[in-house]
Amino acid sequence: MNAQSSQARSHLRLVPGVPSSDDRPGRAPSTAGSARATPSGAFDCEGTLKVTHEDKGALWVMALAGEADLTTREELARGLARALSSERDVVVVDVAALDFCDSLCATAVIEANCNAPDTQMVLLGGHGMVTRVFDLLDPGETLARHA
Repeated sequence: MNAQSSQARSHLRLVPGVPSSDDRPGRAPSTAGSARATPSGAFDCEGTLKVTHEDKGALWVMALAGEADLTTREELARGLARALSSERDVVVVDVAALDFCDSLCATAVIEANCNAPDTQMVLLGGHGMVTRVFDLLDPGETLARHA
């Protein structure tokens, strides 16, 4: 709990809601249910999340780029299922190119780690608010971190 008195806190002000990705200038409209595999093994997903997989022999790397949020949680779930089905001892979840991660998506990664006792998952490359979300939801660091 914050020990500051309410008088010492700066005032908060409400701001208008953020427009959906369809309303933002320069963004292509979202087409629901349009996840498709590309030749590189990446999934070009609805919304703004890109999931790629790379077989590195002893380990499997799943890289996330863009925004992981409510609208892209199914793509993340499919990506995690594919990574864990690779039957590697180590699965790396690279979030270096992730601009945003909400609590639902961070929880999905943390739960996947907890539900795969034979696989060690490692979170790689977190920064800013992405790292903060994982730190808040996994304070005991059951999901190993590597900068």
